[in-house]
Amino acid sequence: MEKKEKAVKERRRVTTIEAYSTIVVMMLLICIGSVALGLDLKMMIILSIAYNMFMCVRCHIRWMDIEEAIGNQIKTMATFLLVILGIGFLIVGCMVSGMIPLLIAWLSQLINPNIIVLCCFLFNAILAFCIGSSFATIGTIGVVMISVATLQNANLGMAAAACICGAAFGQYISPIADFPNLSASMSKISTIDYIKLYAPYVGIAFILTAAFYIFAGQTSSAGIDLSSDLEPIVNAVFSNFKPSVLVFLPLVVALVLSIMKLHSVLVIYIAGFVGIILGVVWQGFSIADCLNASYSGFDSAVFLAGADLPDILMNLLNRGGILSMADSMIFIYLILTCVALFEVMGTFEVLKRTAFRKAEKAFPLTLTTMGFGTIFGLVTCEPYVTVIVTSDIARGPFKEAGYDPKKISIIANASANFAGYLAPWSFLALYLASSLGVTPLDYIPYATFFYLVPILILIFSLIGFGNKKLVAKDAATEATSGVSQ
Repeated sequence: MEKKEKAVKERRRVTTIEAYSTIVVMMLLICIGSVALGLDLKMMIILSIAYNMFMCVRCHIRWMDIEEAIGNQIKTMATFLLVILGIGFLIVGCMVSGMIPLLIAWLSQLINPNIIVLCCFLFNAILAFCIGSSFATIGTIGVVMISVATLQNANLGMAAAACICGAAFGQYISPIADFPNLSASMSKISTIDYIKLYAPYVGIAFILTAAFYIFAGQTSSAGIDLSSDLEPIVNAVFSNFKPSVLVFLPLVVALVLSIMKLHSVLVIYIAGFVGIILGVVWQGFSIADCLNASYSGFDSAVFLAGADLPDILMNLLNRGGILSMADSMIFIYLILTCVALFEVMGTFEVLKRTAFRKAEKAFPLTLTTMGFGTIFGLVTCEPYVTVIVTSDIARGPFKEAGYDPKKISIIANASANFAGYLAPWSFLALYLASSLGVTPLDYIPYATFFYLVPILILIFSLIGFGNKKLVAKDAATEATSGVSQ
């Protein structure tokens, strides 16, 4: 019996070199394999999982511990998976109700091609601020605006970037969005104080991003006259969908429910069901066809059988459905498995332990916190966890250096959004890009808002703006709150 017990090797902690090797291998596989060589991203993640499994074996980690870690990761993302499936459902609801096709027809006539990219940014930003959900925004106005941009021959990568930057605006500063509330709560301040703290950086970034889209949008659309090309498309829409203010009901319902602070899962599915009801009652579609489309996607051959539709319009209409999110679901499962292996072998603990060794002044602290949050976000692909962990890890070093840790709320938010929306392997980036019919690499070069916010935070910190020192009263309060935790 004693010999058998000795045969079981004792689990050990991962070394610093081993921990960083898992991160480096993952980045190299993705950057070289997927980005440079064009290999399937999911296969690169599987190879990364294989390397992580090898490191787990080296550390003598039991299989049951690995299984438990993977199960815990998937459990934490269960609600998010419902949201992803719900967006495919919502898109079909907005399609059969007539909202998306009619908005495409109306806006393509009203919007000048020279400002279509700017409108993609502004329209999505307004809705995202009002409802606090980038997912619902992309699934409604985002789909509409990228379709209008397609009809107007705009640069789709730039238009998609504008839509995504606008949709993410709410995650920076909307008082009813989950990100701002999470960031504020982690720094123990009110959401309003958080917004006041963040407003200068987000405001300047918003103005500069809008200016970029004005200039770049005009350059990409110069000299375009699409009036004759749009006429058959617009006529086809109005011939097959009944125009009415009623078609905006799914959007209105989503707005009202968001203001009532219902969970995004409820908002998305209720708005989708409202769209299906409108599709049956107002547009006259079959309830069976609408329900089938909710799963498999809108099919113009089924709903508009016999109609003479331009090819580009059919491509814009035939989308959505829960099944359309299947590829995203597979990727999410793989990336969560990879993250679980990082967690169980202790890679994140090493990253936390080695992050803040020589950061004592305001700018080095800000830079280190931003760097930690960005790297952690790039590896985990989980913005919420990034905000939580970054806020928790940076709080001690800020207090020890005598700086007010409230600033961490905006640093954590900026780095989490930067990594979550711009990492080509992030499930958030892949999902939003696929919803708009592009790839992450198409929109990432033009997503200026995500670059500007962290850059502005660093620049302002370097010149001395926002580096608030802890006064004696604040330091005592921080010390008390630290003990109570």
